[in-house]
Amino acid sequence: MRILTGLLVLTLSMGAMAQLAPGHYQAGRHYEVLEKPVATSDPDKIEVVEIFSYLCGHCFTFAPLVSAWEERLADDVVLVHAHAVWAPAMEAYARGLHTAKALGIFEEVHMPIFTSVHQERKQMNDAEAWADFLASYGADRDDALKAYNSMGVSNQVRQNANRIREDYKSRGTPELVVDGKYRISARGAGTHSEMLRIADYLIEQIRAERK
Repeated sequence: MRILTGLLVLTLSMGAMAQLAPGHYQAGRHYEVLEKPVATSDPDKIEVVEIFSYLCGHCFTFAPLVSAWEERLADDVVLVHAHAVWAPAMEAYARGLHTAKALGIFEEVHMPIFTSVHQERKQMNDAEAWADFLASYGADRDDALKAYNSMGVSNQVRQNANRIREDYKSRGTPELVVDGKYRISARGAGTHSEMLRIADYLIEQIRAERK
């Protein structure tokens, strides 16, 4: 009886693995094909855009997986973080992201921002709060205030919000957009880890097409 039970579990496990094998990923089921391809920031690279929000709990749990995944990306792939703005309260965090990028400290503060919001329960809803936070990571406070309120950051926030909503047709976070053509969500993929495996699969497809 134990042998039969073990064989049954093995069979079911193999069946589940087969369903998730790369050859079984299907457009419209595991990922979506965008109706109109969106231009990427660098045509020489395969661009993967992570659509996220610092206020999103699922994004907080996804972030370490994305960070580890990014470390093993090949040189022909670039990861871009794009902060969604579904509501007015989210704009301050999108501004914070682009301010950190403008100051050249985004990589240092990306995960600490998540930790501050979700574990320390800090609220960074204005320029002063962001200037204080970024100054604690070595930024000049006055430079942070100027960047946060700058036209450049305002334009980047607006352009990204429009691209996420109008071009990518995204309605939730986290999601991934691969090379401006394919959108991956946890709803279709099933798990956060599977989202990254589907991204790997699509990257390989794009590489093959380019060759």
